[in-house]
Amino acid sequence: MAKSDKSKKTPVAKPAKMSAVLGRNRRLGQWQIPARSTVLAVFGTCHIDMRKAYTEDDLKEVKMSITSIFGGVEIIVPDGVEVRPSGAAFLASSEFEVPKAREDASLPPLILDTLTLFGRLRLHTVIDEAEAAERDAELARIAEEERIAEEEAEAKKAEEEAEAKKAEEEAEAKKAEEEAEAKKAEEEADADKADTDTEASGDADAADEAAEEASEKEPVPA
Repeated sequence: MAKSDKSKKTPVAKPAKMSAVLGRNRRLGQWQIPARSTVLAVFGTCHIDMRKAYTEDDLKEVKMSITSIFGGVEIIVPDGVEVRPSGAAFLASSEFEVPKAREDASLPPLILDTLTLFGRLRLHTVIDEAEAAERDAELARIAEEERIAEEEAEAKKAEEEAEAKKAEEEAEAKKAEEEAEAKKAEEEADADKADTDTEASGDADAADEAAEEASEKEPVPA
């Protein structure tokens, strides 16, 4: 689908009008769709092709009021544009072959308010098979890239979690080893202290015994 030159856009201040009375009116090619417009067909035909049309960049929706009295209105919308039709038909034919809406549509949602009296109204999409195949291939490529990226992200996350778990286990093992070494050192220190206390106690006892023996050997004064 050909793209319009957005630099040539001009704001549409007032609702645009399109009418066909005992005649035919066509609008196709590159043209700017206003935010609001009216279409009137009385014993005539209006043909509106939006496949190459465009809107203002910040336009959120397009509203179109359509009246067909003993006339016909045909609207061709780009594939993927969201269409919200409403209205009434009396002894008339109204056909809405609404395309499946897509986020990458070239136009904002199209809101239709229709009245058909003894006339015919048709809204449909003309799909270019080559363009549709190219678009589907591009969408498939994007989906595949997203799938691969998601798998890589999940694999990286799993690897990071495994590394974090391993580091945590190593830290716990090191902490347990340090605690065991500290406990062993404490036990050895307690044992050395106990030996030292025992030796000191033995030396004290020996000193007491020696003093006692010495006192016993001292001569008794006359």
